[in-house]
Amino acid sequence: MAKRHVVSEQFVQFGSIVHKLSAMIGTARDAFNRHQRQCLQDLDTLRAEAEEEVGIAKQRVAELLGNKSEDERQNLLKFHSIYSHQQITAETIANLSEPLNRKIKEGVLFSSKAVSETNSLFDHQLGIMQTFKDIVQTNDELLKNRVMQESDKLVEKCIEFATEHEARLVEGLCQPQAAPIYLRMLDLFQTVARHAREVAHLLSDKSGEV
Repeated sequence: MAKRHVVSEQFVQFGSIVHKLSAMIGTARDAFNRHQRQCLQDLDTLRAEAEEEVGIAKQRVAELLGNKSEDERQNLLKFHSIYSHQQITAETIANLSEPLNRKIKEGVLFSSKAVSETNSLFDHQLGIMQTFKDIVQTNDELLKNRVMQESDKLVEKCIEFATEHEARLVEGLCQPQAAPIYLRMLDLFQTVARHAREVAHLLSDKSGEV
């Protein structure tokens, strides 16, 4: 019973951080589509809130470790690692501000193809975050596996889009100034996906009991 309580408490905190990360992705998408710097300011605010929650979660884990059984300690340490991945995810999403700010400031236009691809990646990431929210409610192994699979697919899409973009650039179908912005965004999307995969693996039976 005590172990289930420990896991339940951490899932609540994990879910709260997921909500913040989802809001960050949505805000970054709005900045991309609307060309509004206010969205970038909102993104920075959300990052600070997410990092504050991560700090509180890690501190709570540290407080609980002292008087728990070995199984409970292993679960707590696993969630500590999960929070670290969430912290890096928040930093990575926030780092989208740099290429997005350049896009807005310089009035850089993406091709319709690049716009479609970028929005599909934002949607893919939000889908993964929604699955994490479902995992908080159900702790379902199939959903954890889905996150790992979808994270791998997102990485593959980023690599595919980068290759196709380089071909369009050679053909003169894209503005040269758009290339570093777009490729930087693809790199950040991949980082977010890889950490999502690690979180799902830590939550799964494959890495031990949760």
